[in-house]
Amino acid sequence: IGMDTRGAIYAAFTVSELILNVDPWHRFSNIQPEYRGSVNVSEDFDATFSSPGFEYRAVFSNDEDLLGGFTPDPMGEAVFSMTAFDWLYETTLRIKANAFLVGTVPYPDEKSLTLASR
Repeated sequence: IGMDTRGAIYAAFTVSELILNVDPWHRFSNIQPEYRGSVNVSEDFDATFSSPGFEYRAVFSNDEDLLGGFTPDPMGEAVFSMTAFDWLYETTLRIKANAFLVGTVPYPDEKSLTLASR
C-alpha cells in the first residue's frame, strides 16, 4: 500500500472513498459518512494507481478569516481552532495534495505551523 508514507496515506483515504463512500470534502460539506457496523470487501478488490504526475500540488487557504466564524479558536490565539487546521490538512491529503500554504492572516500562527509539520 503506497510506495512511501504519503502514498500509504493516499491509499488509505482512497480506500475510504471507494469502499466506505467517504467524500474527500466531508469535513466542509453536508455529505457526512454513514456509520457501518461492518464492511465487506470482495476478494477480487484491486485498486492500483500510478504515481502522481506532479511534484507539488498545493492548497492555498485564502479565506482563513472566514473560517474563523466556522471554528473559532477557543483560546483566541489564532484565527480558527487547531481542529479546523487538522481538518484542512486531512482534506488536503484526501484530495491527494502534498502541500498546504498558510499565512494569509495578518500574523503568523506558530501552533498551526507545528501541526502542519506533523
